[in-house]
Amino acid sequence: MSEPAPISRSAQRHLDLIRHHDETLAQYQADPAVAEWLQQFRDNGARFLERYASERASALVDGRSFWDINQQEEANLVQEATERLWEIQQRKLFELQCRWRAEEVRLPAELVVLSQDFERWGTRIEQCPLVPPIAAAEVESYLTYLLSDACTDAAGDFGRHHDWQHYERFRRYLLLQAEGQNPEQVRREAGQHAEPGLGGLIGMLDDFFLGYPAWYAHCDAAAGPPNLVLYLPNHRGEKEEYYRHLGRTGKAPNVYEEPDNDEPAPADPAPTAPAADPPLRYLGHDQFAGLTDTLMRKFETPELLRFHEALSHEPAIAPVLAPGTDDDDDDDEQADVNEAALAEMGSEAGRVLLEIPERLPIEAHTDWRVALHRTWLGWRKQRLATALRAAVADYAAREQAGQPHPSPYPESDLSDLARKSWKQERKLILKGRERAGEPRDFNF
Repeated sequence: MSEPAPISRSAQRHLDLIRHHDETLAQYQADPAVAEWLQQFRDNGARFLERYASERASALVDGRSFWDINQQEEANLVQEATERLWEIQQRKLFELQCRWRAEEVRLPAELVVLSQDFERWGTRIEQCPLVPPIAAAEVESYLTYLLSDACTDAAGDFGRHHDWQHYERFRRYLLLQAEGQNPEQVRREAGQHAEPGLGGLIGMLDDFFLGYPAWYAHCDAAAGPPNLVLYLPNHRGEKEEYYRHLGRTGKAPNVYEEPDNDEPAPADPAPTAPAADPPLRYLGHDQFAGLTDTLMRKFETPELLRFHEALSHEPAIAPVLAPGTDDDDDDDEQADVNEAALAEMGSEAGRVLLEIPERLPIEAHTDWRVALHRTWLGWRKQRLATALRAAVADYAAREQAGQPHPSPYPESDLSDLARKSWKQERKLILKGRERAGEPRDFNF
């Protein structure tokens, strides 16, 4: 006799619901205390007891999963609030980096010798001795930002910045803005015209992750012009690039070599057979995410893009535009993506607002989807603000007790690829110093 076919998870869940329903109904129908309590209702509460048995069965079968989800959502909120608290320190470190690059300040050599060291400190900002502790006024300033429209990354499903010290990427973003170009368009088109080789891949990824933190933009607006990144010169960065280029090529940047007129011009080479195709490039796992997004954007439908987005939890594939907003490139496909994303955004916000215990006034807007989303977003920001105040209290207690702060990030953002790249960069700069006839150090 063959073994019975295994029961599917869905079928087992259905059987469990029936079993718990019947057991609950039998248990409470036989309980004299329950029967006496139900006498105050019509038909002795028989219909209610049926409903209660179903609700209890659902709680027994599905309750744990939903409770775990709610607990995880709360933990995610606390984690995000903790990370946001340290954005205050990231901004102070970034301002220091701008002034260090302009050679307005000098820093201890054991802490900073190259611009890459700011990125290192950014990944362990809780240990950084270069910036003073968080002040109460700074917290209030951040809370003002968080609860304002200037904070555009509080939706929870948005990819938030982690490269808080990426000066070159931020500068390029601001320069594009200053020139009247659209950095978001550059980001959306990342990879379409990538150069071959590793340099092309790095350039594509830089374009794909092109951005500028909303918190930094808020600080810039509060401080007023001129913008630190655009106003202050990048002397240190230029020197590093000079030595890096010299170390890599053996020549100073932008040096033109005059041809030797005593030598005859080379004869035209004889025609040769076409060269064999170059060997295929190795594709590392660390490149998959960026290239997958590029391929998705190039060949797949808007619907599949949304499905991919839901699975990967990456930043929205395109900015959501309210109805009536002109898209710069007037692209019909992009408009379809925007409209679909807007519909999903409104529906999801409405679902959450129905589930929460609070009853909130709906924000005014001509599009109900935007109105629901803004109402939900305001509610979430208030929860974030409450969690952030709790994180501030924990921070202050550790400061007072002289205890070290745990990392605000769930895991190190410093990849092995970044470590290898930085190590190689240091070698190139030292080699460039040597080729320039200068000491093999970073004192330049």
